[in-house]
Amino acid sequence: MPESVTPWNPWAELARRTHLRLVWTDRGRRGCLEFATGEIRMRRAMPRHESRCVVAHELVHDERGGVPRWLVPREERAVRHEAARRLIPLDDLACAVQWSPHLPEVAEDLGVDVATLRARLCGLTADERRRLTRCPRPD
Repeated sequence: MPESVTPWNPWAELARRTHLRLVWTDRGRRGCLEFATGEIRMRRAMPRHESRCVVAHELVHDERGGVPRWLVPREERAVRHEAARRLIPLDDLACAVQWSPHLPEVAEDLGVDVATLRARLCGLTADERRRLTRCPRPD
C-alpha cells in the first residue's frame, strides 16, 4: 500500500474526536490520556514539534484503549511505533536520512522529536528497511 501524500495531522484528528478534551498543565509528564475523563493532559512548556508527537501518541492510546498494568511496557512500545509511523511517512524519512546522518537534524526536518524518529527507525519493517537501502543518494 503506498504512503499517503498528505501527512497525518494529529491536531486535526484531535479536533475530530469530540469525546476527547485537551487540558494544558504546567507540571507532570509530557502528556497522558485519562481514559475515564477523556482528557489528554499535556505539559504547556514544550516545543511545537514535541507537543505534536505527544498528541499523536495519546491519540493512538485512545484508539487502542486501556490495558492491564502488566501490559503497559509492551503497549507503550507499540503505541510509540504506531504514532511514529503515522507522523513520519517512509518517503519523507528516506529523503531526510539522505542528507544528514545526525538524528537531531533529521528529526527537525521531519517535524518530530528525536524520540519519535528513533521509534520510527526501530519500528521499520523488513520491507521498509529494504526500500530505504535502495534509495538513491543525492549528488
